[in-house]
Amino acid sequence: MIALSIWILSKNNSFNDATKTTLRFIVSVLVMWVCVILFRLLINIVDPILASTEQEQMAVYADGAKNVMALLFGWLYGIVLTIIAWVISRLLLLIRINKNA
Repeated sequence: MIALSIWILSKNNSFNDATKTTLRFIVSVLVMWVCVILFRLLINIVDPILASTEQEQMAVYADGAKNVMALLFGWLYGIVLTIIAWVISRLLLLIRINKNA
């Protein structure tokens, strides 16, 4: 996921335009949030299939808090990943500039 965030931030971005970088940052956070929600939905599909006992099935269907957490706070994970990706992208840009100089 961090590779996707780095790609969104750094693809054809010189980091000179603050508006462009901010929009890419927001898009990256939204993409990460959607990924977290999609992963949670995938787990909701796979968990009942893997539950072998009735107690495991009850545990799968009894707890909806994980879904709510992914929906309400999945963007925090996106922000952390995007900040890390932004730092990595800036460092890669600086390395590329110094190598060409």
